[in-house]
Amino acid sequence: MRGKVYKHNKNKIFSLLTINVLNGGWDRPKGLYSSMTKSKVVYALDRNEIFVKQLKKHASTFVFTQEEGNNHKRIENIFKKAGYFCILHSPIGKFDGVGLYAKKGFEDLVIECYSYEPRCECTTRRKWMIAKMSNGVTIANIHLCGGRSENLRFNKGSRAKEILSVIKSEKPDIILGDFNGDLSSRRTSQSIKGSYENFLEKKGRNTNQFKDWLAEPFPILKKEKYSVVKNEISTTPHYSVVDYIFYKKEAIQPLQKEAEILNFISQKVTDHNGVLVKMKVKNNG
Repeated sequence: MRGKVYKHNKNKIFSLLTINVLNGGWDRPKGLYSSMTKSKVVYALDRNEIFVKQLKKHASTFVFTQEEGNNHKRIENIFKKAGYFCILHSPIGKFDGVGLYAKKGFEDLVIECYSYEPRCECTTRRKWMIAKMSNGVTIANIHLCGGRSENLRFNKGSRAKEILSVIKSEKPDIILGDFNGDLSSRRTSQSIKGSYENFLEKKGRNTNQFKDWLAEPFPILKKEKYSVVKNEISTTPHYSVVDYIFYKKEAIQPLQKEAEILNFISQKVTDHNGVLVKMKVKNNG
């Protein structure tokens, strides 16, 4: 095992998968009722088996999860069956929290991993995660406030402060996870019209204010010189792309032009598709 870790670290090549595992339903495969859409979300009866099969097939070095909540023990067991070691759970409350899993044989590449609470104006606390690797890379696993249930005020600048807090305090080389916002204003408009317009109207909220608020993190990331691994394929049932992997060009080189999207939605595993990228470390400290 040590030899395998050493060889991997020497080459400085690794793959990352980010996936929102949708807290609810891992113990209830027949489905969940969504209060927002007033409909039942039905999952595959062999949901766990499908997830294990896909994890084994794509064999990402590390998997970063969001929205584990109080199902984190069940999710850890699923990863164990797929040959992964749990580095850290960072659950908070019933529905939120993040996790990090390493393919067995590579867990020693993570030399430090800890929870991080961002500067956030949501009505619920957020917990993210910082992972420091032996190859000199620091990774932030985040789940940005999205506003449907956590924050209906859409305070101007609040999502910008949220992402800026982790950039300034932790200086990550890679920021990945569920951004709860789309880089494309066109897709954002389509998503709002198709999924959230009635919801916002009932709550008496302004659609344009919501759209501007969702877009706040992306100019900050650009200003701080983060690039994004290209992804034009939807990662949600609302036809929007909200799951991303951002990186610093001076430290990281993606080994593919576009991210590989793992279609978990159509397989009724979770309500997000996975985003997988192979990368190479340019510098080592």
